[in-house]
Amino acid sequence: MALLNLLKKKKQDERKEEKKIPAIEEAKKEAETQKPVKALGWSGGVLIAPHVTEKSSGLAGFRQFVFRVSLDANKLTIARAVEKKYGVTVIRVNTLNVHGKRVRVGKTEGRSPGFKKAIVTLKEGQSIEIQ
Repeated sequence: MALLNLLKKKKQDERKEEKKIPAIEEAKKEAETQKPVKALGWSGGVLIAPHVTEKSSGLAGFRQFVFRVSLDANKLTIARAVEKKYGVTVIRVNTLNVHGKRVRVGKTEGRSPGFKKAIVTLKEGQSIEIQ
């Protein structure tokens, strides 16, 4: 019986050594310290899509570009996302919440979803190509 117990202990020790891989342990520590990033849309979930309308097209002449953004995004995260995505320098970010409108289809009535919009002003001489 003592011989069997010795073999079991050796196998258990080998398993413990296999589990302790320094690179994996470091990666786990880094993952614990970092905040989770949303996988929605692009640029880490902050920018959803460019908001293309007649009015927003006219603002492009003033170096201002309009984007639909996540509801929980703030001005700083929006500026960083635009700078990272397009490689430009952001001077100012204005945000506004657009409320959903009342919609009726036949007898049934509901609301269209609201969204958050950001107007981003770029440094002079810079531009973004939005398709």
